Amino acid sequence: MVKRYEVVGDKYGDGTVKESDTGQVVFYEDCAALQQKLDALAVENAAQSSSLKALATLNNRLWQWTSRMSYNASYVGEPEGLVKGHIREMEKILDGAANKTPATDAYLNSVRAEGIQQLLNKYAPYMIASSEASAFAAQLRSGTHETSDKAG
Repeated sequence: MVKRYEVVGDKYGDGTVKESDTGQVVFYEDCAALQQKLDALAVENAAQSSSLKALATLNNRLWQWTSRMSYNASYVGEPEGLVKGHIREMEKILDGAANKTPATDAYLNSVRAEGIQQLLNKYAPYMIASSEASAFAAQLRSGTHETSDKAG
């Protein structure tokens, strides 16, 4: 998450910078880190999209073949294992695409942790388990919690 800041005091360089939810200043390093995360998400999205297109192509071929066979009364069996071969290809694509989204997983865990942190910021004095919730948020951020999304 990119922190926002505002300049308090003299606008000619004698002011101080403090963190603010409505501030108009951000640090370049924060923006550069966010851009890297965005680029990683875009790469993962492109890979997933490519896998889906390949699955759609195979599915379309199977549909065309089965449609033709439904009109052919003399159908005896699938030609040269066509259906089984396409199913194996689909399984390979799905296996290759599964659990290969570390940037997406890290982003989702940071969103979950941020939600817990916002809850803590607002209700920590009233919560019995605030330290446990804070520890859970830290585990989500690090990817060490058993329910967190992890790269495969």
